[in-house]
Amino acid sequence: MNQPNGESTTERKIEEEMSEKLSNNMGPSIIVRLTPKWKPGREEVERGYFRAGSGWYEGITDTELMDSVRAWWRVAPKTIERLGIRHVVAYAAGLTRAVYELDSVIGPRESDGRHAFRLSLIESGPVFDLAVGLNGKSIDFPRGSSNPIRYLG
Repeated sequence: MNQPNGESTTERKIEEEMSEKLSNNMGPSIIVRLTPKWKPGREEVERGYFRAGSGWYEGITDTELMDSVRAWWRVAPKTIERLGIRHVVAYAAGLTRAVYELDSVIGPRESDGRHAFRLSLIESGPVFDLAVGLNGKSIDFPRGSSNPIRYLG
């Protein structure tokens, strides 16, 4: 069965099985699992700053990926603080795609109580190597889990 980006389910499964698993050694982090479908649409993330859409597609730009990861989630800022979470990992199509330093939590949004993150891209170094590396890392999500947020560490 082919996915919208032309990749077959079998090809993706093989890629996931061959990839290295995300290490629990990277410290307290949030994993954000993006939907495999890009939803275009201008949406305000911070006053005066709008993202172009949300979700994932093959060929997504760095800015689109970060904007997709950073908003809008049902998270508890007190839990993030209590757990000492410092990193947010983008996960899409079976692999980690990027890792970010968590600068701060924004919100809650009045309409639904969801939060967004202020993030800085990590492009190299030990955290990048543990979270993404050369080819991305796979993550075992509980079967049947539809929650896009997972706490690690």
